[in-house]
Amino acid sequence: YTVVGGFLAVSWTDLFQALLMLGALATVAFLAFATVGAGETVSLRAPAIGAVATVGALAWGLGYFGQPHFLARFMAMARVEAALPARRINLAWMIVAGAAAVAVGAGGYGIYGNGLEDPETVFIALARDLLPAWLAGVVIAGVLAAVMSTVDSQLLVAATALVEDVARPLRPRLSDRGRLLASRATVAAIALAAGWLGMDPKSGVLDLVAYAWAGLGASFGPAVLACLFWRRTTEAGLIAGMVAGAATAVVWHELDGGVFVLYEIVPAFFAASAAIVVASRASASGAPVFDRLRGGTSPRPAS
Repeated sequence: YTVVGGFLAVSWTDLFQALLMLGALATVAFLAFATVGAGETVSLRAPAIGAVATVGALAWGLGYFGQPHFLARFMAMARVEAALPARRINLAWMIVAGAAAVAVGAGGYGIYGNGLEDPETVFIALARDLLPAWLAGVVIAGVLAAVMSTVDSQLLVAATALVEDVARPLRPRLSDRGRLLASRATVAAIALAAGWLGMDPKSGVLDLVAYAWAGLGASFGPAVLACLFWRRTTEAGLIAGMVAGAATAVVWHELDGGVFVLYEIVPAFFAASAAIVVASRASASGAPVFDRLRGGTSPRPAS
């Protein structure tokens, strides 16, 4: 469906996948608390986590600013005024879904305590134990919906980048139909390659996702924010920030022990921000990017 339908297909599938995720979380959370409430000796006291783990968990939010498949959503808005209702819808969904997810974790801890070998499977365990088999299958599909809503967007963004930024400059006379067919073929090829990599049962998919999230978020997030909010941002500053963010994420990820247990997006994000400021202040040539984006005196790009 993504191969044939492109961005519109991704938008529709994301809508239904989000509804499935929300329904699954709410259902399992309600049943978990109903089960916990029936007991008299069950405690919902969650184990304490350290400051480093807390900062690392909160830092996941920094990654949103630089994810290409999220930025594509903003670029697809027909008009600027659509941002306000979109923000309200998105925040409402996030608050409800986030609260339901926390409730699932709390309810699961109340039922299982520390009895689960892998605490991250609490949602699956609750669905399996509290629901009929056929309904548990539907609810557990909510996990796959969360994965698929990211996968289809990433497939589309990756294909678009390869076709528009690599193939089109090499073949400037490529027709619109040729670009469309190339994009569809690229989506299929990337999906098959990813599926082949995923066949390895020893592959740490979650670790790889966290690594990629940090790299993309730290590379592009500070650059996007600087373009929007700091008037003195220059192209040299943006390049320096992207290089610093990516390099810091890679180096930090390879180190271990001590302070390096901190999620790499934290130092990488701040390193990229510092590099943008330093390089932009040192760069005297060229008009600030902010002026061009805002339609200042400098010439605007043709695109």
